[in-house]
Amino acid sequence: MLCIIIVSFVFNIIFYFLFKNILKRKLEEKLLKKYQKLKSDIENLEKDHSLINKNIEEENKKLQTHIHLYEMTRQIYKFLEEDKIFLSFKELLSNFIVFKDCLFIRSSSLDMIPQADDEVIKLIIDSEVYGFLVLKGVSSAADREKFYILAQQFLLAIKRAEFYQRVQELSIIDSLTGLFNRRYFLERLKEEWERTKKLKLKFSFLMIDVDNFKSYNDQFGHLVGDYILKEVASTIKDNSRHIDLVGRYGGEEFCVLLPQTDIEGACFAAERIRKNMEIKEIKAYDEKLKVTLSIGISQFPHDGKSYMEIIEKADLALYIAKAKGKNQLCIYKEMRG
Repeated sequence: MLCIIIVSFVFNIIFYFLFKNILKRKLEEKLLKKYQKLKSDIENLEKDHSLINKNIEEENKKLQTHIHLYEMTRQIYKFLEEDKIFLSFKELLSNFIVFKDCLFIRSSSLDMIPQADDEVIKLIIDSEVYGFLVLKGVSSAADREKFYILAQQFLLAIKRAEFYQRVQELSIIDSLTGLFNRRYFLERLKEEWERTKKLKLKFSFLMIDVDNFKSYNDQFGHLVGDYILKEVASTIKDNSRHIDLVGRYGGEEFCVLLPQTDIEGACFAAERIRKNMEIKEIKAYDEKLKVTLSIGISQFPHDGKSYMEIIEKADLALYIAKAKGKNQLCIYKEMRG
């Protein structure tokens, strides 16, 4: 019996140590696997961290490039003329991009067929196609991206110039007739007077009035009256030279500055305007009208020393033309005898 107990005790001891060793190995293996997994996770995190840092560096480089591009585009905002803006833009492009040529096509449609290595950007202003920028001979994606960034700055510069031009036009153009308004006309007249006086030249001046205009307004209404003024303005403009300055002086009065023109030339121009107005049929809404003009003519320096005197003399000649029956010319020189 004792022997059995001893053998059982020894067996239990042996089994205990064997089981203990087995558990120990399994635990070590389990810990090793956890360690290896943890090590692998750490390595992956380090790789991800390195990749993130690399991406951040690349994005920072792109950001710095973009900021630099935007900073450099400031120079194109110095200009308000479309051609100068484009030349500045093209020069700017050459500092950042390798390309063969850059074209600015001012049209609502692109007539040319782009090549494979061309980059085309449509320029939109106020929901309408203003034109196209075509970059020829560009291959890399990076250069195309730079071109797109710079093109947006070019478009902003063009918009700025367009806005400035519109503001300028609003400040110098009569909204009804499309002619120069009185203020701007007088500024230009003063400039021409100073130039003519300095160079010892001459100019002529026409003061034009629509005959019986009040009766048209009273009989047919102001809408018809406005239409008549537009047609008169168009007739005067169409029968004046490119170098002549045409303006609306006020109400139904118009004025024309004829640079380097003597009295004979001024009479020829005034008669051409008067005759073309006389034979023209104005179709205003449901009305068909005939309108005539009276014109007073003066000349610098013969009829006055200042440009305001020249206006006064032409206005006086116009008054005489009206008094004599309208639809005719009157020269201030002939009034003096």
